[in-house]
Amino acid sequence: MKTVKILAIIAFFATFSSKALCQDYQTVDGLKYKIYNPHNTKKPAMGEKAMCDLIVYDDKDSMFFSSFERHQTIPIPIQKSQFKGDLMQGIQLLSVGDSAVFFISSDSVNKLAKLAGNQGALKPGSTMKYIVVLRSIYSEAEQAKIDEAIIKDYIKANKIEGMKRTEDGLYYKITTEGAGATPIKGQDVTAHYTGKGLDGKVFDSDKDRPGPGLKFTLGYHQVITGWDEAFLLMKKGAKATLIIPSKLAYGPGGNPPVITPNEVLLFDVELVDIAAGK
Repeated sequence: MKTVKILAIIAFFATFSSKALCQDYQTVDGLKYKIYNPHNTKKPAMGEKAMCDLIVYDDKDSMFFSSFERHQTIPIPIQKSQFKGDLMQGIQLLSVGDSAVFFISSDSVNKLAKLAGNQGALKPGSTMKYIVVLRSIYSEAEQAKIDEAIIKDYIKANKIEGMKRTEDGLYYKITTEGAGATPIKGQDVTAHYTGKGLDGKVFDSDKDRPGPGLKFTLGYHQVITGWDEAFLLMKKGAKATLIIPSKLAYGPGGNPPVITPNEVLLFDVELVDIAAGK
């Protein structure tokens, strides 16, 4: 049923790709666009994220990118436009629930890629067609308050004692004190783990896998932020329970189909080993 729904949505978006469709475009600062069935709802503000369904067509009307292939909405951070007529300018025209088509110069996209340290890969002088639906607006500050309330309710309901909280909202409890060293950023660590939702359902674990555990470089964003932070608080051999707010986990995008958007996660972890730093 879920696959059928996704295919139906893609078919709907595909109607926008017709070159004969919609001749009454508007233009502002070189941005050519049309908003379909506009809503009188909230618009995204600076510092927020626009959660969008997104399909991109190249100048030959071939699909270049689809958020549906990732099975998740795309979080687009709202910031100042870098160029006149860029996608950021278009996103800020939308209200929640709006559908729109934007025509964006590949040159501006390539320039943005180079500013980010990547090589522009699109054909110079071409036009990209962006089909966008603004599903919701994400505010990290508002979500942090929601997560904090969820975590406190969980701790109270389950009568958990001894939980500590870091400044940015990670809750942790060392259940077994380690006897070894404490790792630092850049060191390779090996860990055992079991990840659960707050409903107690396990979504991932290395428990039944062969090998010494999961190995990663601490502080290099190879794992979720909550892990990078938590293992800096543990000694070799230590075990801990972590309650990780969504901003330190998978955020507004989640990790479909296993982890939902803005989900608070529970981990039981063990710091098995620490290797030399890089």
